[in-house]
Amino acid sequence: MSQSQMSFSKAFIHQMGWILLLGLLNYIVSNFYPADGYTLSFSWISYIFMAIVASSSLLLAKLIIDLKPKINLTVVVFGMLSFKFLFILFFFGIYFFTKQPEGRFFVIPFMCMFFYFLIIENVYLLKYANYVFETSQRNNP
Repeated sequence: MSQSQMSFSKAFIHQMGWILLLGLLNYIVSNFYPADGYTLSFSWISYIFMAIVASSSLLLAKLIIDLKPKINLTVVVFGMLSFKFLFILFFFGIYFFTKQPEGRFFVIPFMCMFFYFLIIENVYLLKYANYVFETSQRNNP
């Protein structure tokens, strides 16, 4: 198995490790960096929200592959990422309009986490997609 391929369980465990690492980093930064209540609460809310979305997207990819083994998983991956992007914008809008924070600084931790989760999710979803593709090619020559 090459570096570009990863089974579901291995991809899920690696992705959870990176998510926990970000949680630890978020905890360290929140304790040493002075931030207002909106920034601090929003960074934790967005971390939890994006961790759930990232975890569920890999689980959803596994479910789709189990239901339809012949489907092109790359299309599913990009579809899920597009849906996630819209869902996160919706989440961001709800928080912004309900809490109406005074400054715009609270956006910075959100955007950092968004790009972090985007990269981690892309890497592991595409590694899993490559694994599924190679496995199906070996089983059906």
